[in-house]
Amino acid sequence: MKRLFFKKAALVVSVLFFACGVAGCKREKDSYTADQKYLYGMDYILFEGLGNGIDYVKGVQLLNNLGVKSLRHWMHVDWFMDEEFNLKEENVETMRAMLAELKKYDFQIIGMNHNNFNYTGMTSAKPPRDTEEGSYYREWLALYEESWYRLASLFPEITIWEIDNETNNVDFMPSTEGGDFSLSTMTDISTDMFYYGSKGVHRANPDATTVMGGFVTWNGEAFLEGVYENIKSGDFGEGSTDPDDYFQALAWHPYTNGFNADRFVEDNRALYNIALRYEKKHKTVYFTELGNWTATQSEETAAEYLTQVYKVTAERLPFVESIHYYRMFDNVIDNNNVSGIFYDPNPDRVDMTPDGRANPGAPKAAAYAYQRMTGRTGSLELLMTDLSTLGEKR
Repeated sequence: MKRLFFKKAALVVSVLFFACGVAGCKREKDSYTADQKYLYGMDYILFEGLGNGIDYVKGVQLLNNLGVKSLRHWMHVDWFMDEEFNLKEENVETMRAMLAELKKYDFQIIGMNHNNFNYTGMTSAKPPRDTEEGSYYREWLALYEESWYRLASLFPEITIWEIDNETNNVDFMPSTEGGDFSLSTMTDISTDMFYYGSKGVHRANPDATTVMGGFVTWNGEAFLEGVYENIKSGDFGEGSTDPDDYFQALAWHPYTNGFNADRFVEDNRALYNIALRYEKKHKTVYFTELGNWTATQSEETAAEYLTQVYKVTAERLPFVESIHYYRMFDNVIDNNNVSGIFYDPNPDRVDMTPDGRANPGAPKAAAYAYQRMTGRTGSLELLMTDLSTLGEKR
């Protein structure tokens, strides 16, 4: 009887093993952590319009009318305080009002800060890495940690924080001593920044999620591998070899000139597989910038690419929680930035279409495509100024 029982038990185990091999058993560590109800994201710098007659209340309503679910929200530390942590009270109160407005629509908010305090006054500059006792670099890291602690303490309503931005891109990593860092040096400094930024946030809120600052993908595989190798070495992060002490989620910026769905999936899976190999568990990924197509493609092509990238991500990249489309509005005084899905809303600026001057704040074809994709309704002309009402011709 016992022999028959064990034979049956062995048969059951072998069947289960075979089934797992064919279909894949769903264990907890094999489950993706991304919640794609937040897939429809946007990059919109709310305070960019302050003093320019751009009503952020209507801007937030526009986000809702578009069907946006997640917002990457610029929260630069030096906008709220100085390097001695004296508060700029008016700016703090303005941001609290903005966050209250966002809360009305229940957006997921990812607070991002890519500024820091250092002796040069250049808020994106970083000092050369020198970990010797008493070095300026170590003093700077302590200040960096404290600034994140102060920022997360000041705005507890934000529970997801992105630690810096494109730290593998020399545009956002100038040296305080002048010149450019090598990729290897940027990788090392980034590893430190992720650890101390995360440590500061978690001092303020142990339950917050910290996100690796979104990196550019042209050297992304080497950068990501380098960060993980640094963590693995035990020579960073006060000896911590646990990636969770550096970031609980990942982010990168998979910009493309054109759009090929299969290539897009292949490239982003390759990046994710690097993380998976080191983590040995799934982590959520945010594409905190992606797009720019209205600046490089025709309106119709930009709208088509926008629709395709969300569709293919939903269907084939289950580790991605949200795509923050870059960007909401053109800003023509920022080096003629025309990456928005809306024309520049400031009536005092001249934003051009192929046929002449655009109505300020008018939606482009990509904005209508975004709204159709999400299934939302509501006016997309809340910030539009009809030039004919000003007696001007387009």
